[in-house]
Amino acid sequence: MRSFGSAFGILLSASAVSGCGHTFNQVARYDSASADARGTITLSDPKLYTREALINERAADVAWIDRLISASESIPFTPDLVRELEQITAFSASLGLRFDPAAALNYRRARETGDVQQEIDLLKLQLQLEQLRRDAELFRAALPAQTSPSNAGLGTIGDGGPGQASGGVTAASVAELSAAVEKLMGSLTSRLDAEGRPANVTTTKASPFDDFRDRTAYREMLKSARNAARLDDLHDSGDARLIRLNFQASVIPDPAFPRSLGAVQMRVLPQQQRPTQAQLLAWLDHVNMSPQFRSADGRRIGGRLAGRSSDEFFSVVEIGGIDLLLPVTLGPDGRSQDPSLVLRRARLGDAGVDGHVQFGLDQLSSADQARVAALEAELCGPGSSADPQVRIASGRIAYALEAAYDRELAASYLQLARRISGKFGISWSGDDLLARADQAAGFRSQLLARLRSRPECSGVVGRYDGDPVTRRWAGVEATDFGGDDIRIYEVGPREQVQQVSTVARSASGLALAAAIAGSAPGSGVAGEAAAGYSRQAAGRAAALERVPSVVGYSTAGDGVFGWVLGPRATLDPRGRVAMDQLLKPYDLAVDLSVPGWWSELDLEITSVWAPSPNLLAGGRLSGEPRRIKVPLSRDPEEAITQFLLEGNRRGVKITSVRGGPVSACASSTLLITGQNLWRAEKVLVLGQLLSGDAVKIAPDMDAILVTVPPIAPLPKGNQELALHVLTPLGSRTTSDFQYIPEPSGDGCKPAKAAAAAAADSVTISTVSPPLDFVVPSKFTIDVTGTNLGKVESVKLHNQAGDVTVAQGGKSLSVRFDEDDTGAIPPSDNVALEFFEKGKEGEPGKLVGSRMARIRKKGGD
Repeated sequence: MRSFGSAFGILLSASAVSGCGHTFNQVARYDSASADARGTITLSDPKLYTREALINERAADVAWIDRLISASESIPFTPDLVRELEQITAFSASLGLRFDPAAALNYRRARETGDVQQEIDLLKLQLQLEQLRRDAELFRAALPAQTSPSNAGLGTIGDGGPGQASGGVTAASVAELSAAVEKLMGSLTSRLDAEGRPANVTTTKASPFDDFRDRTAYREMLKSARNAARLDDLHDSGDARLIRLNFQASVIPDPAFPRSLGAVQMRVLPQQQRPTQAQLLAWLDHVNMSPQFRSADGRRIGGRLAGRSSDEFFSVVEIGGIDLLLPVTLGPDGRSQDPSLVLRRARLGDAGVDGHVQFGLDQLSSADQARVAALEAELCGPGSSADPQVRIASGRIAYALEAAYDRELAASYLQLARRISGKFGISWSGDDLLARADQAAGFRSQLLARLRSRPECSGVVGRYDGDPVTRRWAGVEATDFGGDDIRIYEVGPREQVQQVSTVARSASGLALAAAIAGSAPGSGVAGEAAAGYSRQAAGRAAALERVPSVVGYSTAGDGVFGWVLGPRATLDPRGRVAMDQLLKPYDLAVDLSVPGWWSELDLEITSVWAPSPNLLAGGRLSGEPRRIKVPLSRDPEEAITQFLLEGNRRGVKITSVRGGPVSACASSTLLITGQNLWRAEKVLVLGQLLSGDAVKIAPDMDAILVTVPPIAPLPKGNQELALHVLTPLGSRTTSDFQYIPEPSGDGCKPAKAAAAAAADSVTISTVSPPLDFVVPSKFTIDVTGTNLGKVESVKLHNQAGDVTVAQGGKSLSVRFDEDDTGAIPPSDNVALEFFEKGKEGEPGKLVGSRMARIRKKGGD
C-alpha cells in the first residue's frame, strides 16, 4: 500500500493548484485608489537653457523627423503583438478499474449481513459443541458396562474451521491501481513541466488597406512631432523669451503606496504685466552707454538704434555735444512731454533765463498772512482771487514749481551725459548746468509741504509730488507688452515607457477527483477503486508591452505643468507581473515661453502619491506646495529694446555676409547677419539648397552660420552668384560674398609635382589679431608660417603695407598707417593678399589670401 499512498498524495498535492491565477491573463496595472498623500519625491535645482540653444536643437529635431517621414514610404509594418493560445478541454484519464458509485453502501450492507451470518454460524457451532459434550457424558457413563466402542470415529477432528470474510481487493488489484496512478501522474507532470516556447512571429503580410492605414497613422504621428518641435508664430510674440528648465526628480518609495501613481505638478506664479520703473531706468542707461548703440567716439547715437527711435515714444536730444536717447514722458497734467520740451521748461539751456524764475518762498513767508492765504488759495484754485497782483504772484510761483519739477528730471539727463563722457573719454562741461538744476529740488519740497495742510490743494500736491525721475513714460503706457502670459510649449518626456517582454505558459482549471474504496481486514466484502482528472485550458503568450512610467502633462491657460510617475513592472519569484514604485531618478524638462523682461521665475511645486484624477486634470493637487525662484540669467534690456524701439519686427533683412569664401574645392562657413534670419529654414547658395544641420543660429540670434559644401561651377558659366535666405516671413537675397570657381573637379587634387615642391612653397598658418579694423587707423598684422621670406608684399584692398620678416622666414609683420588705410572702403569681405616676387617684368605671384572686415570711423 505504500506505493499507492505515495502516488495518491502527489495527486492530491497537484489538485491544490487549481485555484491559482493565470500568468497568461495578467495585465500590468497600478493601484487606482486615490489618497492624495504627500509625495516623497525630491527635485533638484533647475538648469536653465535659453532660446538660442533650444531653437538650434529644435531645428536638428525637425531635420531628423523629416528624414523619418521620407523613410516611412518603404519601412515594413508587422503586427505589434504576437500571441499563441493552446486550448485543451475535457482531458481525462482512467485507471482501468471499474468505478462503482454504490461501493460504499454495498460495503456497509455486506458488513451488516456478514455480522449476522457470523452469529448464526457461531450458534450452530455452540449447539454442536453442547451436543458433543452430552454425548461424551453418556459415553463416559456407559463405558464401564460397554465392552466395545460404539462410534469408531468419535475421536477424529473434522476439517471445518471459522468462516472467512470475502475480499474483492487482492494484492494484484492494489498493485494494478498503484501502477495506473503512477502512470497518470507521470503523464500529468510531463505535460505541466514542459518548457513554454515563445509565440511564432507571423509571416502573414498586412492587406493594402491595413498597410495604408498604418503608414498614414505613422506619418501623421511624425508630422505631429515635427509641428511640436517647430516654434509657432506666437513663441516670440512681443519678444517673449523661450527657455528650458531641466529637473532631476528622485522617487523615494513610500511603503504605504507601493503600487500607486506619483505626481509632480508645477505652477508658474504671475509676475508684473510690464517692466517696472527700475527696469526702464536701467534700460535707459543701457542703451545710452552701450558701445553697440553709439558711434565709435561715443558722441552720437548710432549702431542698432540709428533711425529706429520713434518721435512719439523717444527722441534724440543733444546735451553738451553728446546725443542722448530720452523717453517722452507724461507730465503732471497727463499729457506727453518731449524731452526737449522738458529741457526748455527747466530753463537750463538758455543763458540768463534763471533770472525770470524765482526759486524762493519769500512771498509765502511774508508777515501779511492774509496775502499769503490768498496766494495759496490762488495756487490751488486759479481765478479765485480778484486781486491782479495776487494772481500775477501766484502765476510766478506756479511757473517756478513747473520749472523745478522739470529741472529735477533734466538733472538725471545731465548726470547720464556725464557718465557717458566719462566712459568714452569725451570732453564735456556740464557741471554748471547740474549745479543750476540742483537748486530747484529744495524749493519744490518746501512749497508742497506748505500746501499739504490745505485740503483744497490736494490736486496740486498730487500732480507735483513724488520723484520726477520716475514719471511715467508715454511709450510704455501705449505699448502692449503681452501681459504676464505664460505658454507651455512642451513637457518632456512626453511619454517614457518601460518595455516588458513576456514569455508565459500556464495551466488553468485543473480538476482532480479520486475515489478509493478499500476492504477492511476480515470484512469479507470486496472494495473497488477508480480515479480521473480534467485539464481545462493552457496558454502560451509572447508579447512586448509598453508600460508608461513617466507621462508629462500641462493645462492650457493656467501656467500649470507636471509629470505622472507610474510604478515599474517587476516579476515576483513565481513569475507573476507586479507593479512597484522603485527608488529611481528621472530627468524631467519643460519648454516655456515667458515675457522677455522677467528677471526671475516663481514656481509653486506640489508632489503627491495616489493623486485624485479630477484634481490632477484640473491642475489643483491637494498637497502642500513649496516655492522656488529661478533666476533668468539673461538681462531684460534686450527684450525692452525690442518692445520700445524696434517693435515686433516681422521683416527679414540681410545686413552682411562674412566668412567663406565659397569654393569649388573645399567646404566653408558663412556668417550671415541681419534681422529675423534666425527663422531661416533653408538657404540657397549658388543653386545648392542647404537646410537642417547645415544652418545654425548664432548665440546672439543676430546671425546664422551656414556650412557650405564645395560647389562646382555650372557649364558655360551660367551660375547665379546669389545667396537666398528662406524664412516663413519671406526670403532675402544677397550677392555680397566671394566665390572661387577654379580649380574644380580633378583640379582640386594637387598634382604630384606640386606636392613634391610643397616643401619650398609659402604657407600661412596663423594671422592675428582678428581681421576687423576701423579705418583710417594704424595697425599691425602678425603672420606665422613657412618660407615667409619669399613674401615680397602684402596688400589690403591693393594698399601695400610695410613687411618685416623674422625667425628665418617663420614669421612676418605687416604695418599699415592712416595714409595706407584711409582709402579702403567699408566692407565685410576685403582681401588681404600675400605676393611672392615675380620674374623680371612680371607681377608677383599670389601665394595666399585672407578676408578682413573694414569699418569707417563714426559708422557701425
